[in-house]
Amino acid sequence: MRGLTEALRELAYRLLREGEVELFLGYSWGTLPLVVRPCFATRPEQVEAFIFNPLCLPNLVKYLLRFEGRRVAVVVKKCELPSFRQLLADRNLERKKIRLVVAPCGGLLDPAKLQKEFSGQPLEFIADRGKEYVVRVGEEEKVLAKQLYLYPRCFSCPQKDEDLEPEDIRLEFSTSLPSLEVDPYAGVSYLEERPAEERREFWDRVFKRCIRCYACREVCPACSCHECCFDPPLPGWQRTVDWMSKAHWLPEIYQYHLTRALHVAGRCGECGECERVCPVKIPLMLLVKKLAKEIQSLPGVEPGILASYSPDDPEPH
Repeated sequence: MRGLTEALRELAYRLLREGEVELFLGYSWGTLPLVVRPCFATRPEQVEAFIFNPLCLPNLVKYLLRFEGRRVAVVVKKCELPSFRQLLADRNLERKKIRLVVAPCGGLLDPAKLQKEFSGQPLEFIADRGKEYVVRVGEEEKVLAKQLYLYPRCFSCPQKDEDLEPEDIRLEFSTSLPSLEVDPYAGVSYLEERPAEERREFWDRVFKRCIRCYACREVCPACSCHECCFDPPLPGWQRTVDWMSKAHWLPEIYQYHLTRALHVAGRCGECGECERVCPVKIPLMLLVKKLAKEIQSLPGVEPGILASYSPDDPEPH
């Protein structure tokens, strides 16, 4: 898979050298083993840091909000295109200044599982064989069955192609995600079948872990409001009454998470970034999937597609 990284670097170098973009957003290795982080290049000589492999988990489209008005190229995977489309629908991006670089993805791997298996040793990805990846660990080659090591969100990947603009670029590389017959709402269905008291105890237990860092909000592409209802409208010395404090109080933790979940319902691309960045591992995708399941039950409505409206839209009855 080294060829994919080389192709990405060559593309980034050309776009920056020829002035077609001012900024290229991609991935590079982080400071911790098996951790990939966002990488920003504004000069051609910086592209040597770029990589692309099955550990490139972050969804980069939210970063586009920081570079409004600039000509930017951004690496995306197919599963992240709904998030980008939603930002366009919310009128937060100027499409003509953005070039999408769609990287082929045969499924992302779970760093936690790999850390446990290889004790943080660096991996070099050699090939994608459809149902498995071939990696080099030190001097030894190993085969990783995707079914065992896939990142959770990949089990429900829609694997749908989206229409692109002529200026967008698809990187060509032989890769594929095996067909996985997994019910995307299995976790939700299991909870729905539990008694009400057991469900309450479950959510009390996981929400008590919340430290109100707002990482889920900051990373979520659907949370793109310029002013958030959870932020105080005035600086501390002018503050009077806030709608909600940041005290570690369970009712307010519920208020935060349920308000945010309902706010993005119907607009969520289910990229899973909220759950990925949570430092206390709250299963936030259960909330997301529950609302998506309810929306799915509405006739003629698909989750993540509630992105257009008109003054002539009929009121629900």
